[in-house]
Amino acid sequence: MQGGGPTLPLTMAQEPIWLEQLRHPDRVNAGFFFATLRGPVAAGDVAGACAAVCRRHPELRGTVEERDQRYWFRINDVDDLFEFERASLPCPAGAEQDVARVWYLARRPLHWDLTSRGPIRFVLLDHGRDRRTLVVAVHHMAFDGRSKFVFAWQFARALSGLRERGGLAGAEWEPAAPLAGFEEPDPAALAAATGYWRSCDLPSYPSLVLPRPDGAAPAPGTAATPRFELPETAFRGLRAVTGEAGTTFFAGLLAATAAQLARYGNDRLALCIPADTSTAATRDRIAMQVNMVPCAIVLEPGATFRDLVAAAGHAVSTIDQFRRVPFHLLMRELRRGYGVDVGPGIFDRFGVSYPRVAADLGEVPGLRLDWDFFAPNSSQSFQNTLQLRTTPDGVFGRLDYTTSVFDAETAEGFAEDWCRTLEQALRDPNASVVPRTWGSTAAVAARVPQAASAVAPVPEAGAGTVVVPVERFLPTEDRLEQVKAGGRIVLVLGHERVGQIAWGEWQPDPGTSDAALPLPHLAGEWRPAVVARDGRELPRRTPGLLVLRPLGGGKKVPTGFRARIDGKGRLCFLGPADRAGDFGGRLLEGGQVERRIAALPGVRDVAVVPGEDAAHPTPGVLVVPAAAGASGSDPDAVRAWRRRVLRVWPPEAPRPTHVALTDALPLDPSGAVDLPRVRAICRTGRPSTYSRPASPGTVLPTEGRR
Repeated sequence: MQGGGPTLPLTMAQEPIWLEQLRHPDRVNAGFFFATLRGPVAAGDVAGACAAVCRRHPELRGTVEERDQRYWFRINDVDDLFEFERASLPCPAGAEQDVARVWYLARRPLHWDLTSRGPIRFVLLDHGRDRRTLVVAVHHMAFDGRSKFVFAWQFARALSGLRERGGLAGAEWEPAAPLAGFEEPDPAALAAATGYWRSCDLPSYPSLVLPRPDGAAPAPGTAATPRFELPETAFRGLRAVTGEAGTTFFAGLLAATAAQLARYGNDRLALCIPADTSTAATRDRIAMQVNMVPCAIVLEPGATFRDLVAAAGHAVSTIDQFRRVPFHLLMRELRRGYGVDVGPGIFDRFGVSYPRVAADLGEVPGLRLDWDFFAPNSSQSFQNTLQLRTTPDGVFGRLDYTTSVFDAETAEGFAEDWCRTLEQALRDPNASVVPRTWGSTAAVAARVPQAASAVAPVPEAGAGTVVVPVERFLPTEDRLEQVKAGGRIVLVLGHERVGQIAWGEWQPDPGTSDAALPLPHLAGEWRPAVVARDGRELPRRTPGLLVLRPLGGGKKVPTGFRARIDGKGRLCFLGPADRAGDFGGRLLEGGQVERRIAALPGVRDVAVVPGEDAAHPTPGVLVVPAAAGASGSDPDAVRAWRRRVLRVWPPEAPRPTHVALTDALPLDPSGAVDLPRVRAICRTGRPSTYSRPASPGTVLPTEGRR
């Protein structure tokens, strides 16, 4: 939009939001809130009050434009951008906010063009006589969580003035000057923040382990759990524990989050906190005045809840000095220092939001205003955001999540477990909340999943049945054709010391080619369980290392595989542990990525290996094309395969630098894939004509590696 208003460079808070929208035009970094108005009120007065607030705050009248290879924020006249609509939505008295929320969520914009439309829109819903709801949709380019309360107070002031005097006058309604945005970053503070996070050795930071949905992940989107509330006893208990520790209530909420994440085997956390950067001079202004501040917490084995409260309090006080260091500048400095982008995977996985909630929202004589600020937004700053709020009597919250990470059942289970974890911790704050070990043999045997406890023999091969070791299986086109022709593919998990463990029949589903492979039938007297790196047992749906125990209890046997137990208690195979690796908070689950690639047309075999060290951190991909004569020395063929691989590469995993082609995977004398050789081929890019070894005593499967 071209106009005569002033233009300003995007502020340090606005620029990353705009660049994120350019990179992902299918995402909308926006939210909404609403107020139910009960009593006689003219729609014109409501619209006039909304326009008065927009006129007062220039950020609400801004559009983005590109000029001289820079992005600018143009301030427009309110009449050029003001959007106010009306709609009829009848409903019973008392149901206004529920129906308004459902109505807006079904219609909220999937794209918000800030080059031609302003960052705020209004809809007035008519429910019945003297009952209306004002829905306020806002883009975070010009609006943060604190701004909602400023809007509410000024809207009430403006509506009162219009109803009582028929107009608004005075300095408080004159247009303010645009804010300059963040203060110029202090070079010393930026250097200190960079040094602090460099000392945390980010490349070795483990990925955040969370439970995974049982079904296939849908396309990325956003959703939220229903609101949950803590009992008043838990609220008072947390107040007491944090008061005794001399730290903030927020530190107690962070400690509860850390305790919950410890249950999944996490021991080093980077929780990101949206921090209010407004000052006394700018606190009554509507604008984006929030910075993302990451917070590191180390979970020591055997730590009590009091220990976690103290650790969280110390972590918050440490990062408080960095609250005004712009997050994107911190990421830039870390990228320069490490040579790679270490932010995704560490700082974008989990956020904890705990804003100040204003008590005085203003009043309108003769009218009742009921505000709801706790509506889910579509921001994807973090894959998961725990939204927490307090009232004088308690705590309530919800989990905002990305649908490619959680489904509704898993997300709601996480929220319920968070409340349960905090309540249990407060019963005895001196008890350990971070597990040390598995515990006694009897206790472990009692916790082993029982849903898949029936023992069934593995079907024999022949008569259309193919039996394949699960770790050698890939869902290639040939395998799919076998099933389409009426064949049966049985996947078997075995161990050299204990024999066959579990099995399942492969059910092809093109939409879930990379999913975990269910093995619901046990083949012997061994029970599977999934543990973290330090041996602690993990809850259902949580991925980890697969171990075995005899039915009657006894010493556990490691398997060298990764798996999880799904919501039905079934063992779900992920892949060999040596194909999984962490780099900068991003997990490569090599077995699952191999299955994604194998499902591509024209793939006969594939190996994906994690980076071997800090000098070579990126994974390697070695593809065996099905077409005869495919050459790894043909640069065009290599580039074409690289594009195909990257199209199905999971976004949360570290990306491969090289994709190489070969006519056969290199195997070691035991018949397993020779991982060092795979890495060498991927690193050098040299084609391989490596032959399978035939050393004495080696018996290769008749089906080949797969």
